[in-house]
Amino acid sequence: MTERSIRVFGATAFASLLASTAGAQIAPPAPLLPGYAERDPVRSEWPVQVRQSLGQVAPQDPATLPRSRAPLSKPVAKPVPLGPALAQRSPGSWTVGGWRLAEAPSVRANGAAVSRVGYDAKSWYVATVPGTVLTTLVDRGVYPDPAFGLNNMAIPERLARQDYWYRTEIEVPAETVGKHLELNFKGVNYAAEIWLNGARLGTMKGAFIRGRFDVTGKLAPGRNVIAVKVSPPPHPGLAHEESMTAGVGENGGMQMLDGPTFVATEGWDWIPSIRDRNTGLWQGVDLIATGPAALGDAQVVTTLPNADNSVANVEITVPVRNLTDQPTTAIVTARFDDVTVSKSVSLAPHASAVVTMAPAEFPVLAVRNPKLWWPNGYGAPALHDLTLTSTIGGAVSDTKTLRFGMRQVTYEISLMDKTDTLRRVGIDLSKARALHTQIVDGTHQGIRQTENGWAASLVPGAETSPAVTAIAGDAGLA
Repeated sequence: MTERSIRVFGATAFASLLASTAGAQIAPPAPLLPGYAERDPVRSEWPVQVRQSLGQVAPQDPATLPRSRAPLSKPVAKPVPLGPALAQRSPGSWTVGGWRLAEAPSVRANGAAVSRVGYDAKSWYVATVPGTVLTTLVDRGVYPDPAFGLNNMAIPERLARQDYWYRTEIEVPAETVGKHLELNFKGVNYAAEIWLNGARLGTMKGAFIRGRFDVTGKLAPGRNVIAVKVSPPPHPGLAHEESMTAGVGENGGMQMLDGPTFVATEGWDWIPSIRDRNTGLWQGVDLIATGPAALGDAQVVTTLPNADNSVANVEITVPVRNLTDQPTTAIVTARFDDVTVSKSVSLAPHASAVVTMAPAEFPVLAVRNPKLWWPNGYGAPALHDLTLTSTIGGAVSDTKTLRFGMRQVTYEISLMDKTDTLRRVGIDLSKARALHTQIVDGTHQGIRQTENGWAASLVPGAETSPAVTAIAGDAGLA
């Protein structure tokens, strides 16, 4: 008889493997957690991986739940928000509002029906977007605010085990005619089906990604309906409430299988289980209208090459997409303070390119006597407004705005060197970026155990990189 140890983070389960000397078949090990699936059923398309942190593996003993002599708060409804279903944020960009929310088990219609004009959603809750499902239910006076007392215990766990429908009706602005149109979902937890005017646009999954859906030619004159079916993380785990008798509980658990999501909402040592696990349209939704050359997310990197901070080098990069079937040439212009620079980019049909504007090409981007961004207590946190435009033949195709600070940040960190010695070093990631080199090895292979915990390593060769500074003396002791 041989014995195999299966590690489940801190816990160890043993399975006896019986085999004859002839090497006959090995019997499969018994389930690590008998009965777990019956207590916390999950969707078949997302099977449970039991070799990870499991968190609360059985319902909490009622005798260990927290108690209070004070009664739970009563739910208090907030005023229903008023405002247009479509509000312009900037040229070519509108915030989609006017959302209503319903628990999916109470909705008999399918997405094609829910997303058509004429569907009656008047009985649905007026939704708080951006916000979670629980935010809406607290705002509408269904449940008390879980941030106070033991109110969290008045909210049912079923909120994390059912789907939800969001729905709104919008009228498309006249200035969008002839434009390329996209719906941009900036954050949905956890998964979503997107419907427009009876047709399914697509899906998205993961709390921290954006869903961008091309709706050019799909929005009709007059009223249009957007419907979103939102699903919570598929492995919500079992709830836990901290108390003097129960302790702080596990730090997360089964929901870690669903990352990226808000894993702490299953329960952590600083927070009880959040009943909806932050399900919902937790970020806003935008309607974006552009011309043929659409701008993506811009990045501004600033460096301070002089010790007296008399110059700030500003480097701007922005992707540009050609949304047409024809080749085109666009002019990308960047403006901030009294600085203006422009650069031409040629794009093949449906191709993308990254436009970079740096001091080597545009000396005006070496800003003299810059107003710097300083941390609290060191100076004013000056910010600069950047406007980016793409034009074709003198006509504006797209516009983006953002704010940035001129600064250069370095770090002190303890890392293992090539001799497996823990060293305190300074790291300048701006220099590392300019050199196109990696400095820190945070992979499983690069992490080493130390006397007081764990530490990442310097990648091979990084010890001699200009981006790494040795810290000598007592300050260099890790």
